[in-house]
Amino acid sequence: MISYTCRGGAAADTRHTVVNTVPFSVRSGRWACAAVRDPENDLEDGRRAFLLSLASLASLASLESSVKATRPAYAVESADLTEYAGSTYTISYPAGYAVSSKAGADALFTSESRRGVNIGITRLPVRIASVMEYGSVEEVGQRVLDAEKQKDGTLRVAMMGERAVSLGASEGYEYEYEVETTRGTKHIVSRVAIKDKQLYVITGTLSCGKVDACDAGFLAAELGPMKMSVDSFRFISS
Repeated sequence: MISYTCRGGAAADTRHTVVNTVPFSVRSGRWACAAVRDPENDLEDGRRAFLLSLASLASLASLESSVKATRPAYAVESADLTEYAGSTYTISYPAGYAVSSKAGADALFTSESRRGVNIGITRLPVRIASVMEYGSVEEVGQRVLDAEKQKDGTLRVAMMGERAVSLGASEGYEYEYEVETTRGTKHIVSRVAIKDKQLYVITGTLSCGKVDACDAGFLAAELGPMKMSVDSFRFISS
């Protein structure tokens, strides 16, 4: 929505602010109207863009197609984790994962032993400077669940944990939730943060089909290293 400030002719000095959809710099009768920005509308537009970006990035981070193994740009080996450095962040991925690539992903790490187990990082430009401007950890978490519920085939969504976290040069939110679909179940650990008006979504996904269930043994073996990896994400100080 755009506000227009309208001024009359030379003899009139009265200003009227109206809300309309007419083009910029419209003249109607003796009134000349020029579009002006409304800060409150700008903030609301930024919030809407954030939600759309969050939903699209969450979907991208859990996709399993079009991946291929590549070598990391920078890596330091440790006993259980390998550090990877992007242009603005670092993250350590678990042993048994390969660095992969996919259209739309900034970074992707996939399990070499089980399909549907991956850690993805995606980002998009937004118009707000912090996730806190969009809402509290609970409010954003509810919107994450709502976005999952809108996807085709979703049967059930359950939040298992949520909290505010520090990611080095920025603050963010962390969510752990489960999604049951017609194709199986996904256990997801995700962090969202904004730095320099770029929205980052770091998502670890454990996908279990109808045959390969997310049993206690599988979760015990896979969930710990995945959480450690997501937790290791840090922005590089500029």
